[in-house]
Amino acid sequence: FTTGTQTGDGASMSQAIGAGKGKTIQQYHGVTSYSGIEPGSGKDEIAKAIYLATSIWVNQRGSRFAPEDLNYDTALSSNAAATQGECYFSIMSEDMVKKVEQGGSKELNVDTAVGYQPSLPLFSVNEPWTEFRSALENGVKNGTVFKGDTVEDLAKAMGVDANALKKTISAYNADCANGSDAVYGKDSKYMLSLGDGPYYAVKARPVSLGGIGGVLVNSNLEVIKQDGTVIGGLYAAGNEIAEIYNNSYPLVEGVTLMTALTGGRICGEAAAEYATK
Repeated sequence: FTTGTQTGDGASMSQAIGAGKGKTIQQYHGVTSYSGIEPGSGKDEIAKAIYLATSIWVNQRGSRFAPEDLNYDTALSSNAAATQGECYFSIMSEDMVKKVEQGGSKELNVDTAVGYQPSLPLFSVNEPWTEFRSALENGVKNGTVFKGDTVEDLAKAMGVDANALKKTISAYNADCANGSDAVYGKDSKYMLSLGDGPYYAVKARPVSLGGIGGVLVNSNLEVIKQDGTVIGGLYAAGNEIAEIYNNSYPLVEGVTLMTALTGGRICGEAAAEYATK
């Protein structure tokens, strides 16, 4: 899922006049459902199942791939989700649904809400999730949520291997009984057995805020060609700059703002000086 506004125009225009092509990565930040509701708005009811640390994440092979409390850093959760391809699934049981309906996420030992910012929580900790069940059932009807009375039924609805999913859930439930996530080390307070069905699986995907990089620059932020020669009068800053990051968007808050604000000032001063020559 992308915001739809970062279309790479800056990199495309620069490269059209000879700018060198550098490394480009996705700015993965957060995860969401397939409901079509804006991520981070707090209005996507079925996405709450994705954000709950007590849910189980599985990929299209029916295997877990990360600790579900990774959600508390939205860059980490999104990068983990992106490694699994087009989509993954977040599974919770009927018992879990009943508990959040009655008293919010605190009923599942989740006493802190996930949010893109502290002031924008994505679910209620203390208030009942009164619209959650109906949203799940509507999701079942439109294909964004899958439901099964048994693990086998759920796997069939999801389109994943039933034996693989059974093995994953059985191992997870055993870890819950032992009070420790032996595979990924999720906080033990979130290790709640799925219990009996029916079960729900919300189809999920990573969110990308756009691409980062693509345009080669020198230390003066002058755009350069592939051979290192300067394109006079052309400068780049912020997310257009290549080689600032390695292979993933980092969990350091404000890092893209830094390159935009500081880089923008450097570019502005350099462009003003260039214009007087």
